[in-house]
Amino acid sequence: MNKLYEEYFYVPEEGKVREKVMLARVAATFVVMILCLIVMSITAFAYFAQEVSAQDNIIIAAKYKLDIKVTENGAPVNVINSRFVAESGKKYDITLNYKKEGSAQTGFGVVKIGELVYHTEQIGADKDAQNGRRDTFEFSLTVSGNSSVNVDLISHWGTSSRYEQYNKAKSNGDFYIINKETIGVNVNAVETEESYTVKSGDTLSYIASRYGVTTKAIAEYNKLENENFLQIGQVLKISVVKKTVTVADPSQFVPSEGDSGTGDSSNTTPPTQPNTPPDNQNGNGDSNAGENTSGGGNGGSGATEDNNTSGGTLPPASEQQEDVTV
Repeated sequence: MNKLYEEYFYVPEEGKVREKVMLARVAATFVVMILCLIVMSITAFAYFAQEVSAQDNIIIAAKYKLDIKVTENGAPVNVINSRFVAESGKKYDITLNYKKEGSAQTGFGVVKIGELVYHTEQIGADKDAQNGRRDTFEFSLTVSGNSSVNVDLISHWGTSSRYEQYNKAKSNGDFYIINKETIGVNVNAVETEESYTVKSGDTLSYIASRYGVTTKAIAEYNKLENENFLQIGQVLKISVVKKTVTVADPSQFVPSEGDSGTGDSSNTTPPTQPNTPPDNQNGNGDSNAGENTSGGGNGGSGATEDNNTSGGTLPPASEQQEDVTV
């Protein structure tokens, strides 16, 4: 052993380091580095593999669904991807049923009316409910004012009563819905005119999408002879309708003419089918643990929803002409 050490690793205090010793030291250093890299790679693989597996388990365990049923004066209302359009002067009866799918035993409903956010009581297991469960949750919504509003019904896995913001909402009574309760909102729309100055690269479709209107609506409002031709610096006038949604007293609700509220659906026409909602809405009230829904308990303050139109019903996309970039 001593002979091996002197042959390959011994360096005299005086004199030149032999080439054989230098190569041996370099080789030993290289081997140690390779071993360290191997150990680090194995450790990293084990760590991330465990994280991915844990995330998969959480998502599967938290699968939570609600069946949604909405009626107006006894007639079914069209609900697409958990959204329907609530019209002014009408009262809607909403039922949320717990679906026994997945292992999530409880959750609650998040009700978004314009920019207002409400939360229901627990739907599923609930120690405060009779027999410890509430599989069906019912409430009513009255809409007053001069305009309609989008209503989103979203399922949320978890226990709302344990969240601080939901406790606050429950205490002030404005944004926490009790089973069988009737809530009311007031929707007012005001039409305003905004200006847009055309810049290099703009197209009419880009401007229309920015304001939520159609190219035809902008062209008609500005009397454009050619929708495909815009000039840099040109100022376009755009008609915009801004909606303000506030909490209303449902006891003061006055139904529109023809809505007797007796449950007879013979003279009732179902609301017009709403536009398809954004992709981030969960169809059929499907919810996973990864969903993050913010609370809305701000003590009854109003919220503004911008619904931009430009004079009447928007035409279908087939009527829009092809754009040419400036």
